[in-house]
This record gives sequence, C-alpha cells and structure tokens, in this order.
Amino acid sequence: MKKLLECNLYGVRKNIVSKLNLPIEIAERLIKEGLKESVLVSLARNSVLTAELLTDFVQHPNINVCKTLANHPNLTLEHWQTLAQHPEANVRKAIASSVNAPVSILETLSQNIVTDVRVAVAANNNTSSQILEQLSTDVEATVRTQVAANSNTAIDILENLALDESIEVRRVANHKNSSADIKELLKDLLPVAKKQTQSLSPTLRGLNRIYNPNSDNLSTVLSEYINSKVPLVRFVSLLHPLILEEILSKAVNSNSWIERYAVANNPNTSIEIKQQLAQDSNQIVRAVARENLAS
Repeated sequence: MKKLLECNLYGVRKNIVSKLNLPIEIAERLIKEGLKESVLVSLARNSVLTAELLTDFVQHPNINVCKTLANHPNLTLEHWQTLAQHPEANVRKAIASSVNAPVSILETLSQNIVTDVRVAVAANNNTSSQILEQLSTDVEATVRTQVAANSNTAIDILENLALDESIEVRRVANHKNSSADIKELLKDLLPVAKKQTQSLSPTLRGLNRIYNPNSDNLSTVLSEYINSKVPLVRFVSLLHPLILEEILSKAVNSNSWIERYAVANNPNTSIEIKQQLAQDSNQIVRAVARENLAS
C-alpha cells in the first residue's frame, strides 16, 4: 500500500484512502500532504480516522473537506465546536444539517448570524422543541417555515405559526397541524371487524353507519356524516374534497368556528364563500380563508 501511495495517479490514491483497513500512520501522513480535494474528501469519509487524527483534520483549510467531516462518526464535542465556529458559513450550515450534530451545537448555531445556518438548524430532526420554539420567532420567514415543518415542533407553536404574517409559514403550519389531526380522526371512519363493535369509540357511535369503500358512494355517506352529533365527524366530513358544495354553503354559517375552518380549508369551497370567511369573527378562520384566496 505504501508503494501505491507514491503513485501520482489520484484515482489510485482516492481508492486507497477510502479503504476501511487504511493504516493510521498512512492516514496521518495523507492529512498533512497537499493532496487533491477529491482524495481528501474521500479520506474525510473514512471511519478509520481516530479522534486524534480528526483534531488536525477539522482545521484543514479546504472547505469541502470540513463539510464532509460534519458526518464523521468519530467527532468529539471539541471537534464539533471547532467546526461550528468555522469562518465559512457553508461549513457551519453543513454542521447544522448533520444528523449527528449534538443538541448543544445546534443550540449555538440557532443563534448564528447567517440565515441559511439557522434554516438548517430549524430543519434538523435532532433540534429540540425548546430550540424550535426560539426559532419560531426568527425574523426570517424561511427559518419559521422550517420550524413549522419540523416533526419536533410542539402543537402550541404550530398554532402560533398558523397565524404567521408569512403565507408560506401559515400554509406549512396549517397543513402540518391539520394532517396530524385528520389522520387520527380518519382512523375512526374506517370499517371495523364485528368482534370490535363491542368497544366502539364515541366517534363511531355517533355514525349512522360505517363507510364501506367496497359498496358505498362516499359523497352520499359524507352527506350523512355531516348530520352526526359528534363534532369531529362533522369536521372531517367538511374537510373532505367530495363533500357536496351545497353542504359547504350551509356550513359557512355554522356556530362552530372549527367547522367554518374546515370549510375555509376545503379545496372545493367557492371563492365567494372564502371571501365571506375572510371576514369571519374567528382569527384562525380568517387567516386560513385569506391564505387560500391568495394561493
């Protein structure tokens, strides 16, 4: 292997440095040599590199090498801190995007002056709910949008973002919030086995009959569901794109703001109804209606 390293063909060297059985002394020598970027990047991906070797490598002047090291499994907290303070924003962004980044590093980078770095922190699934709460008030809408899309964002933060001044932030927050609720609600609207009927949920007990996708016309069943005594059943029905327009027209005057919200969010609601809901007494209904009018 040492003889091969003397070869000037960078393709050969690139292949050698990626091998998991690369001797430590050779890796140390290569880090100090002026190798081509592609060879150094391949070396930076090699898990054979020890924490001691990485101490020198994380200070390498090549930006792409440092970005690649953001995913190395043997980085210590000190290495993370060094890379998080890198003068190049693209390196800090790579650290903020890394699935291995410690929470303490993400917390530091959440206050970075560069917007793209904060966006990367907001999009990272390792970012804690506390950091996301802080970023939910960021001055940049792109950061708040990523907070709205992050699976770790708490529901109360999503509710606040659903009223954000930015249309895109509101769109993502409303979709995220609604999607989770609707998926849970729809579980109760699916057919159930006979042996389960003794322990039906309150939602199912509020239905005249369970929708059977093999035999029922969904529009007809939705028209029946809208008369259910269970608010959640009516809510889900009003959100469904197959609900009849005449039902949406009646529901726009519902005493329940949740039902008016569902009408405002339904893709088949007419412009006239959305314009009416854009003046609704409830701020959430108004925000959704105005957003959908603008889209």
